[in-house]
Amino acid sequence: MIKRTGFATVFVLLNCVLVPAGLGQRPTSPDVAVDLNEGIYLYLAGEEDLLLYEDAIPVLTSVLDRDPNNELALLFRALCHGELGLKDLATRKDAEDQIRQFDFVLETRQGKKNTADHASNLEDVRQRIAGYESSDDRSAEIIAEWNVALASQDDLEIISGIIENAKGLPDDHFENLSRARHELSQTATRGEKQHYEAMSKDIRALIEQVDDPEVVVRLLDVVADAKIARIHETIARDIVDGFWKQDESTGSPRQLRREAGRRFEKAAEILRTLIRAGLSGEQLYRAKFLLGVILYRQAVPLRGKKEPARRTSEQIDQLEESLALMKSLANDRNTPQLFAPYSAFYAGLILPFLAAEADAEGMGRKLTEAEEYLELAARLDLPAGQKTPGSMTNVVPTLVFRQREQISRLRKLAKTASPALNDIRLSLGLGINRDTNVELLGDNTALPRDISRDEDWGFSLITAVDWTRRVTEEITFGFQGRNSQLWHADVDEFDQQAYGGTIALQYQLAPKQDEFGPVFATLQYDYDYTLLGREAFLGSSAFRPSLRFFWDERTAETEFYFGYGLRNYFEKLGDNRFNRDGNYFTFGFFHRHKLIDLAEVYKSKDIEPWGSDNDEYLDQDDPFYPARHIEGRFLLEYGWDATDGDEFDQKRYVLGFGVGVPLPLGVDMDFATQFEWGDYSHGSLVDFHRRARRDFIQDYSLSFSRTFVLEPGDLRNRFTPQFDRSVMTIRAQASWTQDDSNVVNRIGEAVYSYDRWIYGVTVGFAFN
Repeated sequence: MIKRTGFATVFVLLNCVLVPAGLGQRPTSPDVAVDLNEGIYLYLAGEEDLLLYEDAIPVLTSVLDRDPNNELALLFRALCHGELGLKDLATRKDAEDQIRQFDFVLETRQGKKNTADHASNLEDVRQRIAGYESSDDRSAEIIAEWNVALASQDDLEIISGIIENAKGLPDDHFENLSRARHELSQTATRGEKQHYEAMSKDIRALIEQVDDPEVVVRLLDVVADAKIARIHETIARDIVDGFWKQDESTGSPRQLRREAGRRFEKAAEILRTLIRAGLSGEQLYRAKFLLGVILYRQAVPLRGKKEPARRTSEQIDQLEESLALMKSLANDRNTPQLFAPYSAFYAGLILPFLAAEADAEGMGRKLTEAEEYLELAARLDLPAGQKTPGSMTNVVPTLVFRQREQISRLRKLAKTASPALNDIRLSLGLGINRDTNVELLGDNTALPRDISRDEDWGFSLITAVDWTRRVTEEITFGFQGRNSQLWHADVDEFDQQAYGGTIALQYQLAPKQDEFGPVFATLQYDYDYTLLGREAFLGSSAFRPSLRFFWDERTAETEFYFGYGLRNYFEKLGDNRFNRDGNYFTFGFFHRHKLIDLAEVYKSKDIEPWGSDNDEYLDQDDPFYPARHIEGRFLLEYGWDATDGDEFDQKRYVLGFGVGVPLPLGVDMDFATQFEWGDYSHGSLVDFHRRARRDFIQDYSLSFSRTFVLEPGDLRNRFTPQFDRSVMTIRAQASWTQDDSNVVNRIGEAVYSYDRWIYGVTVGFAFN
């Protein structure tokens, strides 16, 4: 069976399982007993003839029709469905291998691939064999490498033969062959899914009616769930690649992947529970191996050809946990040979994914370690006492060779790829809003001459370009150039144009350690030039050094900062005491904290936390995806303004609060409020009694937004300026500001007191 399916390591318990003690011990009628024995016999004989599994199912079904709670009938019918699922799996794998070969032919013709690299890697294996000493203590290494060489030679000869036979045949010939194999693969996938769903149904019925289900029954439940999950991912991938038509029966790729994740998580939790319960012997090794495989599947889901590879922080943790399990199994001499070679192979499979997350030096170390585990897998795959080339599985040598090829390609990419972040982003925003007090007109204050109204519609256009460059692991440089335009429908005297730029340098003082860190020191410089009514209004420079701490697994961020601003107002003044030019100072404390993951709450109530198939690509911007946290914010600030005139010198005290609440379907709600107290230093020239000005300003804002990933892009392209990712954000917002000032002029006008509503909608696009 192992050699026939080529995938039996994960599912071998389907054949190895014995009748669990305690099952089928209750009395039953003679005719039911006869049919039950016939069904069990047909299952046991199915090893030599797969059709017997199909024959066994109706016999066992007839037993259950008469005796619905017959535990042995449930068990063996589940096993028959599992075996037939393996048969369909083998058919699908064969079809996918042929598709890979046809694709290789087409890519060779297009110059994307060639057999020379394949042959070169094969020659490396042969040279490694020649380098071994001819002694008994190295015989295992020599035989293992011969197995790899023979498997890779077969692979090369098959592909070379297809290429040779392809001469004179048009490309569409192989495209048609590939399409036919895709149809065959889909048929097999449907059959596989049906069999494993039937198996899962029987196993769960068995678990429900047995007081203390045997461990092996629990493991069968795990296998069925994991297999169905992988089938869901396969269908989702084929829908994305255009080889499977999406309909109501299949669901969308997003729905399929969500169901796959649910089943994987359930299977992993069962295994962890069994391991904690104190399994021993082969069952313990089997449970650990299955858990390692499931964690790997969770971290490396199947993706379409055009879908980028990416890893969330959660998936990196899953890879690390899976790697630890596989290493422990591969290095444990007591691990049954059934699991040992595959454990070492999975270690060699996982390490390159972790290498992609490391710096150049770390990548090299992990790739070398991966090659070492692949060599170990080849040795562990040898039957005990083997003295001539031979494999226990007939599968591991081929897998090892192909993975070595992949690592060889990764090494070549590592030499040419930039190890540092080098990303350029273009942003564009369009908006329309209603402003109820464009001129910030004071209470009981008359409109200025030539201004017909204080309420107006505004149209905005914002553009920006950002460049982020990580120079070393500790140093990151950033630049932004920006422009914003605001046009009013009627009050064009208050149209605004702003041009600005930012330069920032960030240094990592300490990396992340356990739950604390990293810690960053940042120095930022901003310059902005503003026109009001098409005339120069303000030029400002600002320096802002800050210190940021992340803690609580980066869910919390605390920042201390100092700001120094130098402003130059270009307005014409009749009295220099109203001159606002001068120095502006600020000390501040800011804290944000992610509190509760509402995505889990929504899912527990069967509410969709996300609503778009492409939402999963938001992990490029949010390392916590798919979590959706309620976020709290707090701001405390003190500052003072030292201007050239007297009227606007003041001390400022600011207190701010904010909360972000993720709503279902990917919608985000944000509420923020800020209170500012202004304590002016001199008697106001405007006030009739020359009282010192005292202001209390309240700001409240509420917004609802939704971000859509239009083109996912590839995280690897963030290291080379390429524009392959586009994101759109739609935001509806409303804000209210009220300034209560004690200043009143001689005719009773509260010049500095005002209130203002702004509400509108913006659409933003980002490309990088």
